[in-house]
Amino acid sequence: MKKLILISLVIFFAICSRSWAGEINGKGIICEKNPERNGIFPKIKIYYFSARKAYSVPFLEDSINPIMKIQADFYEISANEISFYCNRFKFSLCKLDRKKLLLTLISKTDMNYGKINATYQCKVTDWSGILEHHKPALERHKEEMKKNKI
Repeated sequence: MKKLILISLVIFFAICSRSWAGEINGKGIICEKNPERNGIFPKIKIYYFSARKAYSVPFLEDSINPIMKIQADFYEISANEISFYCNRFKFSLCKLDRKKLLLTLISKTDMNYGKINATYQCKVTDWSGILEHHKPALERHKEEMKKNKI
């Protein structure tokens, strides 16, 4: 009987341990590019996780609605890492170290396959934290929109 209970507990913990790795739905990351890597990648990258999908959250200055969630990809989660394509075009794979909060962009194009394009140091936030981060740019955007004649 003790062996049966022990086996049952082991199976239960094995099945449930993935969910204990830390749920990320409803969380986001704001990531600042590490200075040792130059290149065309933006200084700040922001992602939001919801319904097993990763969304890029850029500030689009030329848009009427400048804060948008743009679906990047479904994410894969493990105890140590979250991975997803950085954008819907799947040119780069994003890997987030869950302990160090280091985001690594890895090239998926034929010419540079597997090359690390950029690394970012991230902090965890929620949707309101992302909106707060974009608030100064949003205020500037609203002021510019008021100047429109039509």
